[in-house]
Parts: sequence; C-alpha cells; structure tokens
Amino acid sequence: MVSYDEITATPAFEIADPALLRGFSFYPGTTNSSTIMALARQPSDPPIAFFIIDSGHIFGVDWQPASSFAVLTYDPNNTFLFGSDTIILGDNGTITTGPGLTRIAVLSPNLDISLALLGGTIPIPGNDSIATSTIGIQKGASRPDHTHNISTSALGTPAAVALAGARGSSTVLPRFDHAHKGVVSISDGRQTAQTTAIASLLAFTVGAADGLFRIQGNANITTFVAGSFNMTVTYTDETNTSRTLTLNFSSLTGTLGIAITGAGPFEGIPAVIRCKASTTITVATSGTFTSLTYNAEAMLEQLA
Repeated sequence: MVSYDEITATPAFEIADPALLRGFSFYPGTTNSSTIMALARQPSDPPIAFFIIDSGHIFGVDWQPASSFAVLTYDPNNTFLFGSDTIILGDNGTITTGPGLTRIAVLSPNLDISLALLGGTIPIPGNDSIATSTIGIQKGASRPDHTHNISTSALGTPAAVALAGARGSSTVLPRFDHAHKGVVSISDGRQTAQTTAIASLLAFTVGAADGLFRIQGNANITTFVAGSFNMTVTYTDETNTSRTLTLNFSSLTGTLGIAITGAGPFEGIPAVIRCKASTTITVATSGTFTSLTYNAEAMLEQLA
C-alpha cells in the first residue's frame, strides 16, 4: 500500500503492507533539512532488513530469497547477539536464505578505520585495515605512536570469536590492546613443565629497518633436585655482528645473577639491545638440567 500527499499528509509518503503493520514513512526536510525514513514494525518481529539485493532478479518476476542477501539490517531483539541497538552490515544467509556475503569492502584513497573505532579525530591517518580472516585492525598496521599486533581467528558469533592468540605464539596482544607511547610491538613466548634446554623460547624477525628492543625473561623452577641454567638472547647488532646476551635475574630476596638454580621464581631484569634489520632475535635456555622442572617465559618489546 502506497500513499502520497505532499500538501496535506503527515508523513508525506508511506510504503506499507496491506494490513498496515510494517513499512516505511518518509518525512522530507523535517530535521536539520534531512529526510527521515521511519521504520514501522511489530515488537515481536525478527531482524528486519532495510535493504535487500536480489542478485538474480528479473523484472516482472517476484524477488527470490534464495538469490538474495540483506545489506543493512536492524536487530531490535538481539537475535544475532551483537546487541539490541545494533545495525548489521551484511548477511550470513540467515536474514535471507540466499548465499550471504563473504566480504565488505570500502574503496577510499585514504581511509582511517580507527576514526570509527575510537569515535574521535586522529590528526595523522594511519594504515589500519581489516584483513582477510582477521577481526579488528590488521596485525602490524601502524599508527604514529603504536602498532596493532593482533592475531587472526575464525569468524563466528561474538561469544565464539577468539580475541587473542595463544600464549607463546608471538601474537599475544588481544584484539583491542595496543602498545602505546613508543612501544612499537610486543612479542611473547612461554613454555611450561620443561626438563631440558629450550632452543627457541621466543623468535622474532626484525623489520626492514634496524630496531631498538627491550628483552626480559621469567623462570619458575617447580621441582628441583640439582641443576643450573641461564636464559640467553642471540641477535645481530647494527654492525652486523652476532651477539649472545645472558639475561640477569633476581631471586625473591633481591639477589641478582645470571644463574637460575633452586626451586621457586626468578624475576627477569630488562635489557635493551639494538638489532640489525631483517635478522632474527632468539631467546633460549641452556645449562645443566640434572634433575629439575621449570616454566620459562620471555617478552620482547620493540621501542623504535
């Protein structure tokens, strides 16, 4: 049912079903010169698509749900668990019975997605983007003061989405965690219940330019009879010389040293190193593992 009377009607134009239960009312120029499109719906309605594309539509033939997908949908009853105040872009084949959408693209010469995420203005646009098989901003995309270091995860409902990488994967920052104020990236490696040397507790490849890094470790000997070991960092400095740094640790009583021996935790003392571009930083443990079990962890922060 369509009604139109631009002189006397309020609203001036309406599109509704024959029972006048659902449809749209248009109010031209009523709010800040904007045209309002008001949705008429019933309280118990499922998600309502504002705009549906039938990719196989032929003129003179009714639209076919099997070849259609929703572009913009309102979900007031939170059917998809995004929230009852959410406008949904796209369709996974449940709003309509069609094939759904596999991607949403934005063609722009200089798009800064962080403006939408943060709701504010950032003076210098970054290189943020949404990449294939990722949620949030692409891993490694840089801003003037930080880099997003985000792991990928399978897409699913909000409750099912894994927001962080597994510990030890060197991609441990959660989806919206950022390293700010000079920290460019953070990598982490952890192994538990070890009884021998670890050849690669953490490995990181330096980018296209030389970088400044802060490295620190942590160890906890959970069972101990005999043994002593160290945690080392192998890297290539800016003169292209291979170096091996032995990290310092503090016992709970404040005693400093490089030897990790005896039951209990050993807290790492940070060290700063400068590394040549396109080389690898590797953290390892070595020593005498006569009879002990330990957990070890290392964290690497790129400062510049």
